[in-house]
Amino acid sequence: MRMRTIGTVAVFVCLFLGCIPAVTAQDQGNSGDWIANTESFLIYKATAPPVSRMNSQEYEQAGDQENHNPFPDYEHQSHYYKGASQKLKMEYLAADKSFDSHYFSQQELLLRKQSEALNELIQKSPGMGSERQNKLQEDRAFIENIRSQAQSRYNEAYAAEHSGQQSATSGHGCLIVTAAFGSPLASEVQLVRDYRDGTIRQSYTGSQFFIGFNAWYYTFSPAVADFIATHPLVKSVMQVCLVPLLAIILVSQNLHAMLGFSPEIATVSVLLFGAAFYSLVYIFPPAFIAVWLAGRKGWDVPAPGSMKPVLVLWVLVLCGLAAGIFLSLDLLVTITSGLLVASTVLLVAGTGSLSLSGYIRKNLPGKTDPYSFSGRR
Repeated sequence: MRMRTIGTVAVFVCLFLGCIPAVTAQDQGNSGDWIANTESFLIYKATAPPVSRMNSQEYEQAGDQENHNPFPDYEHQSHYYKGASQKLKMEYLAADKSFDSHYFSQQELLLRKQSEALNELIQKSPGMGSERQNKLQEDRAFIENIRSQAQSRYNEAYAAEHSGQQSATSGHGCLIVTAAFGSPLASEVQLVRDYRDGTIRQSYTGSQFFIGFNAWYYTFSPAVADFIATHPLVKSVMQVCLVPLLAIILVSQNLHAMLGFSPEIATVSVLLFGAAFYSLVYIFPPAFIAVWLAGRKGWDVPAPGSMKPVLVLWVLVLCGLAAGIFLSLDLLVTITSGLLVASTVLLVAGTGSLSLSGYIRKNLPGKTDPYSFSGRR
């Protein structure tokens, strides 16, 4: 019995030792194909059917999220943007909406992002085979061709929407920026459109904010844009004046990306940041000059504490916006988001101008009242 057991074990040991060379040889033969197999697997994952439950915004956000990963997967990123483009078209068809300038603007943005993702994949994959690299370059050239078509369609839709009386109600064009830089395809205009369509409008709060903003903006922007477009000197001045605004937009986009874990918090933060710095750059200087001139004429200038009612209003509006977002009350979110931006602009400009003018007057020789040039208390 013992001899039979020993014999059986010996047979298994021999079989095991005999298999080792075959397995080793097989592993050595396949080791060179590991990179190719991995690449094929990633390509398969990138071209897998899209998840039908994701909408176009979720696809785009998934693609944007790759930029914040330590090791971004540009193949997946390109796939996400392609899925967002397809979903956007399906959403318009399902809602029986015409392909307007907003649609072509968003499609151009998604195609540009997809093209950039493919370019990053080509540039940052030095070990990629030449055949695969040529295929990606062909895909990128094809996407750029479609993108140019989307730009042309955007121009046509934009011209149709902003001809005659419809220009004041369409709400899709960056009229003043377009008039200042001469073309809806200028890089500055695309930056503003990307900020509007690719950042703010991606959230519930942002989409509702632009309903109220467009209702206000398009009451005067067509006339202002026409005046800028027909006066070259004014156009040059506006280009200089818009530089700080473009810088604010760039910083706002980075801030939004940092707070991407919550689209609603990111949008509210960006609106507050943009309103505050817009006020500092464009509203504070003339407000300070007005307060200064009023003081020079002997008028009583209020102390910064007079802005407390505005601060109370700002807090109440912010609470109302939070309630509207939580309860999904469209009208409340539209009104409170607009009021929040307006009250932020007023609060920053008012408090800043009154504080600075009071500080300067307080340090002038012979003045006893920091808030009155006449010296009266």
